[in-house]
Amino acid sequence: MGTIYSKYSRERAPEYQIKTSIHQDEFMYVSKTALTDQAVDHIKRIYSNYEILKAVYHPNKLAKPLSYELGSVLFEYLEGKSLDQLILEAAINKERKLVYEILDVFSNFLETVAEGYYCEFNNTPEFISVFGEKDKLVGLNSFTIANIDLNLDNILMDNDNQLSIIDYEWVYPFPIPLNFIKFRAINSFYYSHYASLQNFIHVEDIFSYVGVSKEEIPDYIDMANKFADMVGTEKELLSLQKYLKKAIPFKFTESVEYRAQLFISSNQEFSEDKSFYFEIKEPDQTIVYDLFQKGQTSCVRFDPMEGRGIIRIGEARLIDLEDNIVQISEFSSNADWIGGGYYVFLDDDPQIYYQVENKEYKRIEFSIVYIEEFPEGLIKEVLKKSNSLQNEILINQRNIFSQEEKISELVVEKNKLLDTLNEMGLNLSIVKENLSGKVEEIDVLNHKLDSSNQEISSLHQEIHGLQRQMEELTFLLTSKEQTINDMTSTRWWKIRLFCKRILRKSVD
Repeated sequence: MGTIYSKYSRERAPEYQIKTSIHQDEFMYVSKTALTDQAVDHIKRIYSNYEILKAVYHPNKLAKPLSYELGSVLFEYLEGKSLDQLILEAAINKERKLVYEILDVFSNFLETVAEGYYCEFNNTPEFISVFGEKDKLVGLNSFTIANIDLNLDNILMDNDNQLSIIDYEWVYPFPIPLNFIKFRAINSFYYSHYASLQNFIHVEDIFSYVGVSKEEIPDYIDMANKFADMVGTEKELLSLQKYLKKAIPFKFTESVEYRAQLFISSNQEFSEDKSFYFEIKEPDQTIVYDLFQKGQTSCVRFDPMEGRGIIRIGEARLIDLEDNIVQISEFSSNADWIGGGYYVFLDDDPQIYYQVENKEYKRIEFSIVYIEEFPEGLIKEVLKKSNSLQNEILINQRNIFSQEEKISELVVEKNKLLDTLNEMGLNLSIVKENLSGKVEEIDVLNHKLDSSNQEISSLHQEIHGLQRQMEELTFLLTSKEQTINDMTSTRWWKIRLFCKRILRKSVD
């Protein structure tokens, strides 16, 4: 089959210009080839990087080189999905939790892949010669040997969730902070898919989540700028300028021909072997591709060109098996600006995605115009959108002002409630103090009551004793009375009384 994909890095300085291709012969493999004589040494360094990294990384984490000859190196082709693709799919499907899970996988991979070969960052002479002195970064966790090409699209996950590194073009034999590598990877990913991500998640939130602090970022921007200046690529500078929210000067280089690529999928997965190239010689034409007997289609990816530029899509449509026309509209895109059918791409790999009803179709048609200069219509669209955004900003500012007033009212109400609660707290404290005094009085009274109860009990015991004594005296008195009665009723007692009376009379 031969070459099924090629990517040219001609925007670089001559000593780094290479071509990366995927080939299908008896088996699939990847090649990297120097495009200039000056780049031959760079290809040799890429080949040597494998041996350097193999000594410090866990086994089987690198795509292996198959062969090397002057100016060209062949690598094994690894199956899987890049972390870039996995995060983008999760974002498109609004699965925020999954996005963070994949970011965890990325961070953990960077922090463990070179076990035993980490250190604290310090300003070595080698580092300073490339990136300048960075005192604020001293002490951060770093690779002892740094592969700064650990971008999300260079890390593949296979069906067993094992990760592999497919590109290690930029390796430095001195410490570089892991957070710089995270910064480069995330900044490049975010602004390559800005249109799909801007309303879903903010890049600052991703930086914070993976541990890249705001204080570090200015140093990383400066490092990335120095790296871009050395390599001569504008791609990294563009993504940095997007992050800094600066105006991006657009430069369009006229090409003799345009090359578009169309991907057809029934399950939202795209591969080169299910894609088709179109060589476009005229800047204004209609692309037609026959889909008959190609199976069901649910998703279409259209790459209108290789490199940056401006296009205008007049119409995109599918023709189904009953000859019905199905108009399709863009679902997502990595365009940096969209309006009035215009797409402005500042990325080297423009992409537009369409989702359609999953069924068979006869053909797909795109009416497309490649723009070689900013047309008046586009300028009007930009101004129109700018005015619209300004209106939105004013409305949002009014809403913010209204919300701030409500917040102020709520703060006043909150303070009143706090004052009331404080007063209630003071009153409650007084009640508690009074209650504490009453409890003490009750304790004293209870003590007196206990004493009184003891005295009463003693009195009851005395009364009981007196009652017994009284009963004994009553019994004794009764016995004496009975004895007296018995005595007075005897005959001799009566004789005694008679005699006593006679004696009394005789005395008288």
